[in-house]
Amino acid sequence: MKAAFASLARWFFKASYRICCFLPRRNEVLFLSRQVDEPGYNFRSLGSEFQRRGWIVSYLTKRLSKRAVASYSFHVVREIYHLARCRVCVLDRYDPVVGLLDFDCEAADGANIELASSALLHTEFPGQPVVLQLWHAFGAFKKFGFQSLDTPEGHSTRTAQSFGIHRNYSWIVCTGEQNRAAYAEAFSYPIERIVALGLPEYDDLLEKRKAIERLWRMSVACACCSRLRYGKATILLIPSGSCDAFGTTRFLARMSRWLGRSIRSRKERERPLTYRRLCWKRISSLRTIRRSCTKRTCLESARLSTFRT
Repeated sequence: MKAAFASLARWFFKASYRICCFLPRRNEVLFLSRQVDEPGYNFRSLGSEFQRRGWIVSYLTKRLSKRAVASYSFHVVREIYHLARCRVCVLDRYDPVVGLLDFDCEAADGANIELASSALLHTEFPGQPVVLQLWHAFGAFKKFGFQSLDTPEGHSTRTAQSFGIHRNYSWIVCTGEQNRAAYAEAFSYPIERIVALGLPEYDDLLEKRKAIERLWRMSVACACCSRLRYGKATILLIPSGSCDAFGTTRFLARMSRWLGRSIRSRKERERPLTYRRLCWKRISSLRTIRRSCTKRTCLESARLSTFRT
């Protein structure tokens, strides 16, 4: 049943695409996703850059569900039309329309002839339009795609062949060099087609991490009397489930003593009375935390606030 449906859909997609190909191509970039109704951060970031350079940007994002089969059919027709007009297509997941169509592809080079011996290895790389797969995950933390064929979590080999799963990608983008081999196996592509260019969202997370590290160094240098957040510095503690209240309390005590030593080097010489007042308030806060801990409970988060000088 699935194979018959896939064959019928393939025939309809190809016929519609050939008709739309009579129209000339234009400088258009098409963003496709069948998991969300609104374009995500990666799509919007890349789209704004393409638009700044004078390209036409089209977003066709619609969540596929059983209740929206009729409306999704019209979405498929629009998708085929834009695929025939655009020069670049960007995906974030598997798209059945892209997988079942036949594009004008580049020939596989000699370096990949050996790899083409596998029946599941993709050796068709669309040249018009160029299809980019910006996989939505960061890194390769689990097996997916062709790594999970014929398992309860994945598709069967027959379904993957019938529906052209992960077929027709020109390039596949991952977030790091160490992930290229895993992506090549998961998508069943030559490793030369996996490029470690990163994602806009991933790059922004790295920048935020650097900013947090700078903020932490500044707060320590200022003896945790930073005015960066309403005159207070916040410490978030998220212990594991195996942690007990006694261990958490000991950790807080050590942290309190360490904060006291860091303050002493700068504050004690200038205002010793202020330093003593800070230590007294910090000890009072620690006693409150100890009273709230029970023997078998785990403190999931604790906030230590430095007090005004």
